[in-house]
Amino acid sequence: MAGTRLSSKLAVARWAMETLAPRVQAGGQYHVAQPHTPAYYVLNEAGCHLLLAPNVLRLPDDPEASMLLDVSMEHGGKVMSVSWFPSQPWLPPHISAMKPGDWMVRLGWRETA
Repeated sequence: MAGTRLSSKLAVARWAMETLAPRVQAGGQYHVAQPHTPAYYVLNEAGCHLLLAPNVLRLPDDPEASMLLDVSMEHGGKVMSVSWFPSQPWLPPHISAMKPGDWMVRLGWRETA
């Protein structure tokens, strides 16, 4: 059962990386880096707040910068946070938050059998 849940989370994370990240970068509002925040894109869609931060150093000892994608509900808080190394797509993403809910369907998730 635990493997099924992880597999499902990984599938949702991969879908978000492949579909939501480009959508946010293409249609989101760009915010320049500030002294204590990285540059990022923001897109509000379907009652969700999507934030994409390219080129962030997640941990001080990471070998390179990551992409970070956060999804929050307009009313209800963060439902997903995933980061990955764009130059190493074969590595599994780091999923620090993943809550089930209709946000996935709102943003286009279609579960396959």
